[in-house]
Amino acid sequence: MTDKNWKVRGEGLQTIVNILAEAKFVKPNLGSLPEALKARLGESNKNLQTTTVNICSTLATALGPHCKVHFKTIAPGLFSCLGDSKPMFREKVVACLNVWMEHSSLLPLVENEAFYDALKVENPNLRAELLGWLSGKLPTHKQLPVEFRSLIPIVLACLEDRNPDVRKRAQEALVPFMIHTGYDSFLKALGKCKPSSKDQIMPLLEKARGELPAKPAPQKKAAAAGPKAASSAPAQKSRPATAPAAARQEEPEDEPEKSSAPAKSESKAKVVKGKGKPAPASSKKKEEEDFGPVMTVTVTKEQRVKEEKAMKVLKWNFIELRPEFVEQLKLQMEKNFSKGVMAELFHSDFKSHIKAIEQLIKSLEPLQKETISNLDLILKWLTIRFFDTNPSMLNKALDYIQKLFHMLATLDYHMSELEANSFVPYLLLKSGDPKDNVRRDVRAILKAMCKIYPSSKLFSYIIEGLKCKVSKQRMELLEELGCLIDGFGINVCQPSPAQALKIIAGQISDRDNGVRNAALNTVVVAYTILGESVFKYIGHLNEKEQSYLDERIKRAMKNKEMAKPAAKEPLQPKMPPQQQAERPRTAPSAGGPNKAASQANVARPAVKKTYQLDIEDIDPTEPQMPFLYDIDLEPFMAPVEKPKVSSRRAMSPSPHSSRLNNSPDVSAYIGLVVTQISDAQIVTSMKALAKIDQVLADEKRSGVLVNHVDSLLMMISTQARLGLSQYFSNPEVSKQDVVSLYRCLVSTLLGIFDKPTIGKRASTHVLKDLLNSLLTVLLDSRLEKTPEGQQLPEGPELKRTINIVAVKIINKSDPTNITCAIITLMRECLQNETCSNNFLLIVVKCLWKILNRVQDILDDLNVDRILYEAHVFFQQFPLSSVRRRPNLDMPVRTIKTLLHNLTKLKGHKILSHTGLIGPSENSEVEAYLHSVLAKSSGNTDGDSAEKPQALNDLYDFKQRYPEADIDPFLKKTSPHFQKYINNMLADIEAERSGKKAGEIGGSMDYSSNRPSTVAEAEDEEADVAFYREKLQKLRTLCGLDKGAEPLRAFGDSQSSRDTASQESAHTPDEEQASVELQWQSSASRPVEEPAKQAVDVSSLKARLERIKKMANS
Repeated sequence: MTDKNWKVRGEGLQTIVNILAEAKFVKPNLGSLPEALKARLGESNKNLQTTTVNICSTLATALGPHCKVHFKTIAPGLFSCLGDSKPMFREKVVACLNVWMEHSSLLPLVENEAFYDALKVENPNLRAELLGWLSGKLPTHKQLPVEFRSLIPIVLACLEDRNPDVRKRAQEALVPFMIHTGYDSFLKALGKCKPSSKDQIMPLLEKARGELPAKPAPQKKAAAAGPKAASSAPAQKSRPATAPAAARQEEPEDEPEKSSAPAKSESKAKVVKGKGKPAPASSKKKEEEDFGPVMTVTVTKEQRVKEEKAMKVLKWNFIELRPEFVEQLKLQMEKNFSKGVMAELFHSDFKSHIKAIEQLIKSLEPLQKETISNLDLILKWLTIRFFDTNPSMLNKALDYIQKLFHMLATLDYHMSELEANSFVPYLLLKSGDPKDNVRRDVRAILKAMCKIYPSSKLFSYIIEGLKCKVSKQRMELLEELGCLIDGFGINVCQPSPAQALKIIAGQISDRDNGVRNAALNTVVVAYTILGESVFKYIGHLNEKEQSYLDERIKRAMKNKEMAKPAAKEPLQPKMPPQQQAERPRTAPSAGGPNKAASQANVARPAVKKTYQLDIEDIDPTEPQMPFLYDIDLEPFMAPVEKPKVSSRRAMSPSPHSSRLNNSPDVSAYIGLVVTQISDAQIVTSMKALAKIDQVLADEKRSGVLVNHVDSLLMMISTQARLGLSQYFSNPEVSKQDVVSLYRCLVSTLLGIFDKPTIGKRASTHVLKDLLNSLLTVLLDSRLEKTPEGQQLPEGPELKRTINIVAVKIINKSDPTNITCAIITLMRECLQNETCSNNFLLIVVKCLWKILNRVQDILDDLNVDRILYEAHVFFQQFPLSSVRRRPNLDMPVRTIKTLLHNLTKLKGHKILSHTGLIGPSENSEVEAYLHSVLAKSSGNTDGDSAEKPQALNDLYDFKQRYPEADIDPFLKKTSPHFQKYINNMLADIEAERSGKKAGEIGGSMDYSSNRPSTVAEAEDEEADVAFYREKLQKLRTLCGLDKGAEPLRAFGDSQSSRDTASQESAHTPDEEQASVELQWQSSASRPVEEPAKQAVDVSSLKARLERIKKMANS
């Protein structure tokens, strides 16, 4: 029957027809025949498919009552046949199903989700026929289990189907379904639908609710229960006929057992009445089992952790469940759990497991402390249940886990590594379960787990789970990774964003389409955060995979732009008043037909009348004066003590945050709190920052942050970027809340870098990202003015505070790390074409701040790393490219000044710090160091002995001839040289008059000790630039070139300097350094001086010719 030739398959089917024709009765042992018939029901050849349906009908008749064993195998194939386009064939299939149902039930089809799988297929013929068939079978069928409620969302979707037959059959099926699921289940599922769908479906549900049959009176149980039950029967009969049967479905399942319990106990009492004492003993034992605590804390969790670390017990790590693990867990749980619960926990029947889980659910609230103390044991037992196959027990276990994690989150509990390691890997195995409801529950559990366990550590478990071979599991895990990146930022990726994204991108080449789509979607989520730099993280892809990714990114960006206008609309619009009035109660009120009539009147469609008075609701009684009470006002007139005002204006910390201060194991909570800083909810982020501030304020406990500095600063920089990218553009978020969030971030940063032991542990890449975020916020105009034009009063003050924080980070962090971070950030700015000149200028100013401190921090500098960063900079931007890119001039000169200052301070020892630069590389850094050393050594050899003598001779000359004026000669030199001569003469005068050197005009070694002053090796180049500018000014004054503008050293305009002068990171020291770095540009030189003197044009022209020759030489 599995042959490729249809004729051979037809012969096999004909053989079965002949056998069934000869044998009227068949034994239930059919072997593999049901599976073979199921395969043939999906036959492409219609003749063979029709023959198979006839065989199934004949086989059901021949089997008789034994057919119920094979119904769950045959039924899914028959359901698929209902989707055929020929009505005659569908009628034969329905007749075949009716034959099977004569001796079987729907229960096995509900347990193996055959109905769910069939209705999930979007085939209108299949849905219409199957819903119609169920409408005829459900009203007379016995009660179905809770799993039948999984069909409710599909039935609601069928009510809005395009096909009219499907909509009609779905409406007819509402009442039969409600008989087994109840009205409240439909109402709960309707709450998850769209608002537009609710308006259409709600009247249909109300109509079906009114057609539900009345609840029958339990006459048999009343007779068995005696007079009490008999007296309660009339009360049940007196219920109105419109009371739905759903009311009895929503009652607990064990209610019939409870109602019959008195009858059983009375009958037992009569039988045991003459036997004497055994009855009290059994009742006492039963009382101990029923009313004893479910669990205790006989053995603490810490003791079990010590035993596992000491390897006294087996580590909870296995691929296949082995008996020794079950036996070990049983021995551990016996000490803390009652005997009755233990018997149900380790029973072989899944029904006992369900009862045990129900007891655990009931003990969540009253036994919170005991549940937390035994959490590791409970989670281990649940992992054992993950290996069971019963769907009812699995659904109950997943439901308990969700409630358990919700309780732990409300208590601010932090899951330990032992608990996570023994639970998370086995939970991820169920993410690939074939049932949709199981996968949905697993996703909800992982989402809730982020509140009690760091998301970055959970990311590590999930990305490790991608090594499995189940494609559905890999698809679910990739989608979960995308959710984590979207919710917590790119820094949640572990062990690093580059490694994680490379693993995720490797799944794009998977054979399974679902895995490929999930991997592409996850990379797109990372693209929305990183932009084009995501391609650097994922590495090289094949041409086909790259085309997939490009197309998906293009489509996602297009959809994002189209979704922007829709995002402005409220997500959940309020219902109109008339619709609120039409919403009925979930249960009918006891009041007879008058109430029902009033509800019918309310349900009528009414015209919207906004200002109409509800006269019927007005109380007709006359108004009365209120009764006045005598109140003692003395307690209220007592003086009130002023409460202490918290320094942080934003959000007061959570009451559970006291655990962070009082618990001896503070480090165990830091990881979770740090992760919450980057939360999308501003309140959650501010609470986490408040907890960090509490730890920073405690000198004894602040040391635990040393190992979390990088992750803490990464989350702060991520939240700072979120403020600009999401919060300011979201109209639902208050701008004052965003400003308060930034104040909290700034306050935490000040606390971190006020402690040298913590701030200096920040690494280079973290400091780079942090400075990038802070400077971006500093230059954003939305901090001062909203897009609507409203002024933010705290904006300018916040910018000044951010400026202070940026300077403190530069001064208080590790000098080597911050220097390398600024150079790297400056290199990335030059690589990015979209980077503004203002941002580049403020980054350069940050490096100027380092230049002013080079001499003070020289002992703490790792010169090897700084030279290597400069080498990488000049590799990407060589000196030859300065002329092609004007914005390169200032950064290149700044790097050269840094190298020059280091060379002056280190001397020839600077060459021993070039070890990180490869010997085979043609490094411009080494060439520049050699040139600086050569010029400085030449100047030292020739002038070191002559300079002091020449300066002393010049001072003696001025003392002998005070009327001589040397200013005309000094003006021919550069301003830098003039300043040098004046300082040296002042120092000589101070020495000869007996004063301390430096009180008047600085120190004698001024030219060699000022790190921010340019070297003499560059004086000639500075003079050339000076004379070129002065020449241009003189030409303009003399009328030789009226239209020309004064030349500038770097080609930058005055407006750019004015803009740069407004940047917040500019300090007085930096202004002095900027003047020196710009070689005394025209902005800092007086231009009126030449205009005061009478100029001889002929002599001036001769002088200009000499200047030109000097400039060209």
